[in-house]
Amino acid sequence: MQQTRCKLDGGLNNELLLIPTEAASHDNPGRGSKILTRAGLGTAMGGLMRPLWIPAAASWEIEADGNLVRVMLLGEKLIAFRDTSEHVGIIDHRCPHSYASLFFGRNE
Repeated sequence: MQQTRCKLDGGLNNELLLIPTEAASHDNPGRGSKILTRAGLGTAMGGLMRPLWIPAAASWEIEADGNLVRVMLLGEKLIAFRDTSEHVGIIDHRCPHSYASLFFGRNE
């Protein structure tokens, strides 16, 4: 299978791996669709999409000091919140130390 690498525009140090559509051949069906649809860490499409701005939630859904909002972007579970100063934040849904869910915490 022939692969082509090209540099992305915008001064990024990323490369885009272009795989022809015939990659999903008769002997390996689904190969092309897996490359295009998987966006987790370490995947080709994940590497392409992660430097971009992606809409996560509507602004009205996130209230200051209100309930936390669960968000899933590119296969990652995240928590969106708005603090008292009206700043919006998005963090991983689990505590990095105890791996407990942050969704059940309080937004103060």
